[in-house]
Amino acid sequence: MGLNLREVEVFKPYVNEFPEHLLLNEGAEEAVLTAWQEAQILRVAKRGSSLLGAYAMQRQQLAGGGEEFCLLGVVVDPVFRRQGLGRWLTGHAIGVAESKGGRRLCLHSPPGCGGGTRMFTRMGFARPGAASAGEMVFDLIPE
Repeated sequence: MGLNLREVEVFKPYVNEFPEHLLLNEGAEEAVLTAWQEAQILRVAKRGSSLLGAYAMQRQQLAGGGEEFCLLGVVVDPVFRRQGLGRWLTGHAIGVAESKGGRRLCLHSPPGCGGGTRMFTRMGFARPGAASAGEMVFDLIPE
């Protein structure tokens, strides 16, 4: 039986809902855990009381004006992968960044993140001309 995304809700996490187990599942190092703990925007995806996935973002000023959001990552419980949840969470992150006036959403995908990189490319993320390895951006057009 597949995951029904209509049953999944995205929230700011309670103190006891930090997605450490999902990050550790991905082999996250201490620096990644710290970055997620210090993230300005952290959201968790839940079905009932079960934590299924999460994403974290940072906000920063662009040199030419406006704001950029940096997606630190999207993690999904292995049981619920390949069912659209990562894509749905990324879309949620795009919406949050855009609603807060962001001009761009950047992503620094770690090496060996092949499946994730394909998902982001299919969603419209692109590598800018002088990008460092693993950097991708999604341009936002605020209203």
